[in-house]
Amino acid sequence: MDYQEEYFEKNRNWHSEDSRKKSFYTDLLFKKIKQGKIETIFDIACGNGLVLLSFVKNKNFKKVLGIDISQKVIEMAKQNDTEKQVEWKVADIFQEDLEKFDLVLALDIVEHIDDKKFLEKIKNNGKYFIFKVPIEENFLNTFLKKNFF
Repeated sequence: MDYQEEYFEKNRNWHSEDSRKKSFYTDLLFKKIKQGKIETIFDIACGNGLVLLSFVKNKNFKKVLGIDISQKVIEMAKQNDTEKQVEWKVADIFQEDLEKFDLVLALDIVEHIDDKKFLEKIKNNGKYFIFKVPIEENFLNTFLKKNFF
């Protein structure tokens, strides 16, 4: 599938409705990591940026980078980032020279790419990693959706 055009056409809001839930889960995991240890964050396939923006709100980081292969969604992310908290970049993870970050986010991306190649590419570029894979129909998610979202 063409993730720059075809996917965007099928998902015009770029899963905005899921942002709050993803932010909630990501923040829970983040709290397990001592916050003082995290100064830099890298969000791979950041989409419209709403999850990353929610995550970094009211926190002070030295560097926050969000990348996506779609120019359209990076433009959406920039528009959503009214406080200019994040550096947004159109980039393909497989063609980037990566710097090291304290925390790497990969939310709902692994199922769209060659996961083995992806993990090999990023394994040395983060101290901590948070991955989310789509398991929307599991029992816990159904319970949380009914009771909190």
